[in-house]
Amino acid sequence: TTTLLPFLDTTGGFLLNSIRLFVGTTWLGFLLAALGDTTKTWVKQQQQQQQQPYLVTSGVYRYFRHPNYFGEFIGWTSNAIVACLTIAMSFLSNKAVTTTAAAAATP
Repeated sequence: TTTLLPFLDTTGGFLLNSIRLFVGTTWLGFLLAALGDTTKTWVKQQQQQQQQPYLVTSGVYRYFRHPNYFGEFIGWTSNAIVACLTIAMSFLSNKAVTTTAAAAATP
């Protein structure tokens, strides 16, 4: 079956589920960064029309002082973890295929 959010699917091994989790975390991090940029742009536009100083304290800025930096950090860090897990999964699956092939060739 296919799900709307494939990183929430729990079928598969530990590495595959970890990759799914961190892919989702990557998306959430970049979404937070984009939301922070959008909020800042909208608030600055509103405050510029009212000739007020540009201090954004609403939206995601209520919880994070720099949501775009924090989101980028989360996104790129989890992306690097996905790369490492993918390499580990590739190495382990190649080792399993080689071991299986060697066992099948042995009489």
